[in-house]
Amino acid sequence: MKIDLDTTRFAVSLRFAVVVGLMAILMLPLALVSCVVDDRQQYYEEAVDGISRAWGGRQRIIGPVMVIPIAPAAGEADAGQHVAVMPARLNVRLDASHEMRRRGIFEAPVFDAKVVAEGEFALLDEAALTANFGKLRFDRAAIVIGVSDARGIRVAQLQWRQTMLDLNANAEFEPLGAGLRAALPGTRRSGSFALTLELRGTKRFSVVPVGNRSQVSMTSTWPHPSFDGRFLPDEHDVRDDGFSASWSTLGLARGFPQITKVSADHGWLFADKDLGFSAFEPVNLYASVQRSIKYGVLFVVLTLACVLCLELSTGMR
Repeated sequence: MKIDLDTTRFAVSLRFAVVVGLMAILMLPLALVSCVVDDRQQYYEEAVDGISRAWGGRQRIIGPVMVIPIAPAAGEADAGQHVAVMPARLNVRLDASHEMRRRGIFEAPVFDAKVVAEGEFALLDEAALTANFGKLRFDRAAIVIGVSDARGIRVAQLQWRQTMLDLNANAEFEPLGAGLRAALPGTRRSGSFALTLELRGTKRFSVVPVGNRSQVSMTSTWPHPSFDGRFLPDEHDVRDDGFSASWSTLGLARGFPQITKVSADHGWLFADKDLGFSAFEPVNLYASVQRSIKYGVLFVVLTLACVLCLELSTGMR
């Protein structure tokens, strides 16, 4: 049987088949390259995670916060409830310097940071607190500082009313997670404090502005910050050798009250209430290659589709 190659229906079908076949053939090497890039991207993320586990991960600082245990009623078990009191004023300064650490062929930035915080707690109305929350164990009041990855802590000092307090690992007040805890001496539950932290971290640094009035400033040698969190900075200056940024917040905007009752399952209290920066990498080799592959798909499809439309519209082979 003789096939007439000039019939319109057969010619159009043949051209469609040829174009689809060419697309499939040209897409094959792009797909193979994409698979290799995906594997390398996974190895890169595993290397960065390995560096973070050894150095210190994302760091979020909460506090200082004053916590006062609530005494259980007669005949009831201790439910681990506390009253959390936020400082009336809080000023935080974070200075971070970075260096590049390698694992195999991959490298990632790691940070050494120094955090200096100072502020004060207002005088408490103990009678009003007892009326609102029940009997409180004022003799067990403590100052708690939350640090999301305690492995990165290198130096921690807390001064309360000109007295240096002994800091221990926080194991009693879970809403702040890992971190530090210091018992308040005597009956002095109001006054000024000064906190110094030196810690290591990667990827992100943030601060929860727990003060009724909070001033936060951050500087770093990393030139590509991505500011994120609940608040963007009021002022920022990004340079080739680093950046500086500052925030100012009020208690009305921070998302939680000045004095509140919390228990072990209130870890959400400070969730998504922080401000800070992430270490953005503007030139990622694997992301660039993935974008190139997507452009390659676009060029292949558009070029062959244009050729097919040209043939069909003009009747030329």
